[in-house]
Amino acid sequence: MLYKNIYRKSGSTYYYRLIKSGDNTIWNNVTGAVEEAPDWANTVITITEISGQGIYPIILPDTLPVGNIYALVVYNGVIPSNSNNIDSGHILNHGSIFGF
Repeated sequence: MLYKNIYRKSGSTYYYRLIKSGDNTIWNNVTGAVEEAPDWANTVITITEISGQGIYPIILPDTLPVGNIYALVVYNGVIPSNSNNIDSGHILNHGSIFGF
């Protein structure tokens, strides 16, 4: 499901991670579950640019548990690492009354 588009310079590399509010568990993109301490590389969700247009759609995992609030943190980096720069952060009310 499309969450939102971010607009950046074309040709950049972005990914995001999801941290569940309340217990600070992190979405593991490999196992498809929120976990206490997954390996960093397993928490990375790639953001793929649309055809050199500088449009980067943030697509949420289909199995992300609803009814939760997540911090969605966007990073800039080719090789995912905890030393990559944070590009932006978003609050995601997934499955809220607002329809996200």
